[in-house]
Amino acid sequence: MEDASLLGRAIRAGDLVILDEGDKLAQLYLKAGDVLQNRYGSFRHDELIGRPFGHKAVSSNGKGFVHVLAPTPELWSLSLSHRTQILYAADISTIIARLDIVPGSTVIEAGTGSGSLSTSLVTTVAPSGHLYTFEFNEQRCEYAACEFAANGFGANLVTCTHGDVCEPGWSFSPVVPGLVDVCIFDLPSPWLAVEKAAAVLRPGGRFCSFSPCVEQIEKTAAELASQRFTGTRVFEVLLRAHEVREVSPAAEAPRGGSRAKPRAPFKDFKDGGAAGAAGRKRAREGDAPGDGEDAGTADAAMADGGAGTGAGADVGRGAREAGAKQLAQLRVLDATAAADRAERVTTSCAGARSEQRGHTGYLLFSTLPVGAANPPGSGAPAAAGASAGAAPVS
Repeated sequence: MEDASLLGRAIRAGDLVILDEGDKLAQLYLKAGDVLQNRYGSFRHDELIGRPFGHKAVSSNGKGFVHVLAPTPELWSLSLSHRTQILYAADISTIIARLDIVPGSTVIEAGTGSGSLSTSLVTTVAPSGHLYTFEFNEQRCEYAACEFAANGFGANLVTCTHGDVCEPGWSFSPVVPGLVDVCIFDLPSPWLAVEKAAAVLRPGGRFCSFSPCVEQIEKTAAELASQRFTGTRVFEVLLRAHEVREVSPAAEAPRGGSRAKPRAPFKDFKDGGAAGAAGRKRAREGDAPGDGEDAGTADAAMADGGAGTGAGADVGRGAREAGAKQLAQLRVLDATAAADRAERVTTSCAGARSEQRGHTGYLLFSTLPVGAANPPGSGAPAAAGASAGAAPVS
């Protein structure tokens, strides 16, 4: 599962590939002559062998397809069969970065489980480092060992051992005490293994535990302090997904923003409205000064809906008709302009999704300072030193 070794070469028989089926990922080991059957149709392994990683494979009936991807630790975690609760990329990347795990590191892991974290650790320490992983369930241990071998992780990179590291008198055989760079415990009671970790870590070695409950963190932090570990810190890694899309400003605005104000609609032509007032003004302007009686007659005619007679009534009726025609034209222009703006004018809108991934667990990190390591097999905690408090950090 080393990405660099897969780039630029064709898929071979026996290779592990990850099939992207759109809404899920599936693992597949290719074997000449075999046929894969899924909801998208049938796919002959022989047609996948010899093709490049990342290609689009079409089913035999030509109606369905999948993408054939090269395996990576992240894709492995997303597609593996869950024998236990697993860690995903967010927690795994935080662990590797904060523990300074690099090629050549020697790492102890207790709680192999489904092998999600183990796979990322092996690929990180390769080619000169080593992972010693321990699992108390014998069946899960055997299954993980088979997967390591099938994925090309040899005995020079990983050793998978069955055993309970929390048992009294347990020793991390065949690990050499004082030469381990990192200990990672994904256990129900990690505080029971802190003293054993202190016996095998090198001076300046790092400790990490993953626990879903803060009570577990409190007990582990207290035991770390009694073993003179320092710099204890706790993190909770939460993902907040955002989405970006193109929207019309009038239709939708980014979260926390404001929508574009729509253009004020035109008022209907009614008595007392702007157009009516304009019509009456024009009617009055047509009268001679001092003709108060004629002007009053014209106003009365307009108020009666055009029922009056004479020149004043004709002028008022003409003004109303002209105003109504102009109003109709403006309404058409306004509707056309609004539709054109909605079609052409868009903006990028970004916001957090309403559904967020919840709590998975707390990551505790601590360091064994130089001169604080206990002699192998001493079993005696060091004298009380500087205590290390664990403060959850979001």
